[in-house]
Amino acid sequence: MPVAVLAAVVVAVSVISYAFDVKNKACAEDFESAALSVSGVVTADFTCTSSFGNAQKKGRVTLDAEIEEYAVALMESVLRAYAETDMGDATVAYVDDVS
Repeated sequence: MPVAVLAAVVVAVSVISYAFDVKNKACAEDFESAALSVSGVVTADFTCTSSFGNAQKKGRVTLDAEIEEYAVALMESVLRAYAETDMGDATVAYVDDVS
């Protein structure tokens, strides 16, 4: 493979990787912002990744709630906040209670 072609491939891969990094950072910021818009959410930290068209979101939302019923109501509000945003591929939320 000629050096010029190899250099072009390396540059193309770098540009694509940078574009995914920017998109993934914006995705994480969108999820964090939506969660933090709910009163009672203390922190929100998300990571978005994309591999071969398989987008994945993983995050942790910390609530200021001592009563389970209040925590459930807060998480329902967080899920509503996600639904009300314009995050195109945020269609499914998986919730794992780590109390």
